[in-house]
Amino acid sequence: MNMKPDYSETWNQGERNQMEDLLMVCIQCEEEFEFSVLEQKKYEDRGYDIPKRCPSCRKHKSRNLDLVEDRRHSNRKRGSLSKHMNEEW
Repeated sequence: MNMKPDYSETWNQGERNQMEDLLMVCIQCEEEFEFSVLEQKKYEDRGYDIPKRCPSCRKHKSRNLDLVEDRRHSNRKRGSLSKHMNEEW
């Protein structure tokens, strides 16, 4: 079994002055990825949580969420269009 390190305590304990690059394991593809000091500072400044997915999986997750939203939007349009078409008949 692959033991995944828990960096949440380091992240929250104010050890940010001594940051170093972290080697993380993606929860989706289980590949290792580096969470650099620069990325850590960006995440901290923006109030984000530590990433659980590698950059590639994050990118694909974002695309998939956009597709789902596009489908929902299309279905709403289709539903209202068919409603109007039924009224005309």
